[in-house]
Amino acid sequence: MEYIHKNMEEIYGDCYRWAEDIAGSYWPDLLVFVAKSGYLFAKPLSDYFRCPMVDVLVSRPASGAKDVLKGIIKLIPQKTLDRILGSKWMYAFHEKNDKRDMVLTERFYQEINKPYKNVLIVDDSVDTGWTAKLVKETIVEKKRDGMVKLASYCVISGSEKRLDVDFSRYKDTIVLTGTSRKSKEYEGFLAEYDEWVKNADMKQEGYGGNA
Repeated sequence: MEYIHKNMEEIYGDCYRWAEDIAGSYWPDLLVFVAKSGYLFAKPLSDYFRCPMVDVLVSRPASGAKDVLKGIIKLIPQKTLDRILGSKWMYAFHEKNDKRDMVLTERFYQEINKPYKNVLIVDDSVDTGWTAKLVKETIVEKKRDGMVKLASYCVISGSEKRLDVDFSRYKDTIVLTGTSRKSKEYEGFLAEYDEWVKNADMKQEGYGGNA
């Protein structure tokens, strides 16, 4: 598995070029990104397509082992961590774990209930495919009369057993970015995402509605 590093500015520029490729066959009028990391990739796509975006929160169920691993990861040198992330056993470990927790916010319902026809789901990486499958099934259920497509910056072989990724930038490649906890840009990324959430919630408060 190849792994590379890109800073947030590089990701923005590359995603803008990616949007130009997507526009050749599909023009979305709403983006739904998998938070939090999906924000980094959805923002330039949203700017290019001049369309709104909204997030869905998806995670593997919390466990004590996961909390321990978070602490250990901080102590691992970056080069060693790169090799671990790029190893096939990492994906074999998660392959059978299909459990996901999903949170759909008020701002999500405000957007998804509008008459959008073309919805593009945006994720940073599709590895096992379980998260993307859950999100796509959820969106398709709510937009039966629309066209829902999936864009993932990175795609790992094997995920196609569960669903097709319509648009991708890298295959079998780990791209480490400002969304990584070990990145120097991580705090800045979180601050930008939190500011977007704050502004998105302020906008939707103006017209109410029920989930």
